[in-house]
Order: sequence, then C-alpha cells, then structure tokens
Amino acid sequence: MNPVDADEKTIYSKALALLARREHARAELKRKLQQRYTDDTLIDTVLDRLQQENYQSNTRFAEHFLRARVNQGYGALRIERELQDKGVSEDLIQQTLLDAEVDWEDHLRQVREKKFGDQPPEDFKEKSKQVKFLEYRGFALSSVLGLLGGLAG
Repeated sequence: MNPVDADEKTIYSKALALLARREHARAELKRKLQQRYTDDTLIDTVLDRLQQENYQSNTRFAEHFLRARVNQGYGALRIERELQDKGVSEDLIQQTLLDAEVDWEDHLRQVREKKFGDQPPEDFKEKSKQVKFLEYRGFALSSVLGLLGGLAG
C-alpha cells in the first residue's frame, strides 16, 4: 500500500481505530500510520494529541504486553527484547519489569512443568532440550541451570 495524503482528522480516526483493537506503543502506531499516510508532521501531531487525551500510553501498552506474554509462558529477557522491538524506552521497560508482580523463578518452574512435566530430565540430551526451550522463551541461563540442577538432586 502506498502512503497517501490525508488531513489530521483522517489520521486521527485511523489511529483511534487501531487503538480500539488493542494497545499500541507510540513507535508501533507511528510506523503503521506512516505506511498509510505521507505527512510525518501530522502523524506526530496526532500521536501527541492521543497521548494528551490518554488514548495512547506507552506505560499502559508495556504493562498489557508484559501481562499477556507472561500468560503465554515467556520470560523477562524475551519480553524485554520484544518491548525494545516495539519502540518502548529502556527505562520504561525496566520499570515495568520491576513493577510487575511476577515471581520469575516460580514462573520458570511453571513453564518448564507445563511443557516437560514435573520429573527431572533423564539424561544430558533431555536436559539440553529443556535448556534450549527455556532460553528461547526468555529465561536467564543461570536461572534455567539452577532450576534443572535442583531437580537432578
């Protein structure tokens, strides 16, 4: 789709429609609007207005995103990386992770048990498989090895 010229009202309406579907980070919303409309100045004006009216909030987006990804079984490292990709500031990401009432060690244990059961890995190959899966999901290697080491005993 080629971007087209549009007035502020049109851009605002489209932005509201996108926000009505789900929360968006400002950078993500800007990228979507830039795919449709040519005037970056108007896009920034609309985004500023949406923030002032509290229709768009990076803080609210980060909180919703974190909760959704935790519920899907992802760890802090993966969530942090994905929020960075969405254009959320490092300070806001760190604050959101700190404010989240998530026991990351318990969460790691629950994700592992859901995927592999409560029995410890039987051999090195199985342990490697579990480590790889949990690292991919965004859990720190030290935490994964600590959990799996504790299970082996």
